[in-house]
Amino acid sequence: RKNVLAFALYTHDHKVLKLSAQCFPLLPDEPKVISLELKINKKWVEVQRQPIVYPGWSAHFRIESWDASKDVAYRLSLGELSSFEGLVRRDPTDKHSILVASLNCNSPVDKEFDTRLLTVQNLKHHNPDLLFFAGDQNYTHDEATYGWLQFGVQFADVMKDRPTICILDDHDVGHPNIWGESGKVSIGTKGAADG
Repeated sequence: RKNVLAFALYTHDHKVLKLSAQCFPLLPDEPKVISLELKINKKWVEVQRQPIVYPGWSAHFRIESWDASKDVAYRLSLGELSSFEGLVRRDPTDKHSILVASLNCNSPVDKEFDTRLLTVQNLKHHNPDLLFFAGDQNYTHDEATYGWLQFGVQFADVMKDRPTICILDDHDVGHPNIWGESGKVSIGTKGAADG
């Protein structure tokens, strides 16, 4: 249970830091509040506490007046049970161009799917300034929470240290082809073309 605090992702823009912490499902007697600490002058300082939202097992932090000019280490803690650490990177405003890693279709068809160790190793090698997950983070249509958790664990080691944007696509919401299938309605209603 020490890894029940599974992963985190964040962005910052216009002096606002937004960070989401994701847990595995918690047992009834386990803590339901996550604290966010920042390393300030070499000491951990708690800056916010947020309740875990159910369903979803996540907590969401928003910090105004964020100083994006420097790297800041962060630590999330679920009481004494579990913790997760990462780095909020400074805004690379001194660069003429930034490196964005764009990923999508995290499909289970290849041998590396279970861990994505090689993919994460390659991402770290290229050291992108921003991660952009363009949809289909998982294909687990009947177990959306499981699919999201699996995706997060696969990429936790690279998401924790750089801004990450995730957008949803059809498979993320449990549909095999919501934008296609010749206009078919797959949710059991009539009224659209029968294809």
